[in-house]
Amino acid sequence: MPFPPLLLVHGAANGAWVWDAWRRHLEPLGWDANVLDLRGHGASLPVDFSEVTMEDYVSDVEAVARQVAARHRQAPVIVGWSMGGLVSLMYAVANPQTPALVLFAPSPPAQIAGRMPAEQVRRTPTGPYGPELYGIYPDDLVGSRAGLPDLTDEEAARVVANSAGAQESGFARRQRQRGISIGRGSIRCPTLVVFGERDDHFPPETNRRLALFLGADTLAVPEAGHWGLVCSESAVAATAPKVDAWLRDVLG
Repeated sequence: MPFPPLLLVHGAANGAWVWDAWRRHLEPLGWDANVLDLRGHGASLPVDFSEVTMEDYVSDVEAVARQVAARHRQAPVIVGWSMGGLVSLMYAVANPQTPALVLFAPSPPAQIAGRMPAEQVRRTPTGPYGPELYGIYPDDLVGSRAGLPDLTDEEAARVVANSAGAQESGFARRQRQRGISIGRGSIRCPTLVVFGERDDHFPPETNRRLALFLGADTLAVPEAGHWGLVCSESAVAATAPKVDAWLRDVLG
């Protein structure tokens, strides 16, 4: 039987486009790399972000995963980055048939991140916010450069251009701040945590602690930051063969 397909889940205030480099490098290795735009993101229909929850995002992944599974007659491996990594963990808890997880610097669950004090959570608006919260300023490449230190000028310009008009759910951000629990032992499939050694959003030690909690393998990417993990052509080119080898080992 051929290896299962992949379903790649993007992060907050961006879209399926963040996986373009990974698709370019995984598909020649024989992987069917599928992507989706979570509701309200990318090419999906507009939504009222004041009502969108993390559970809604899990439902989006479930809907597309069913389509991919029907086409391939196999459940997909779930691959998630940043917020999409936590969505992927939540999905895997609810869908134990998931054959494997690959988590790129995921938003950590409550067991790793802790829970933000209630008074701080209340200061987070429940309405929509944009990529500016993460230092990405649409139409302002110079102002965004500090948040994209490990990308080339061309790569950074693409991130900035694709971020125009992007929004995210403040309600879902509050959920992450309050802490989303992933029970110890609730992830039963092989799991790989990939992280950048220069990530200052979710630092290497946070990812190592998460991997230990999950019983997961780790893959450190030298010189990569948070965005470089997914949008740096050089980092992806160097890392894709290692992810490919890990997948073949655990799925073979």
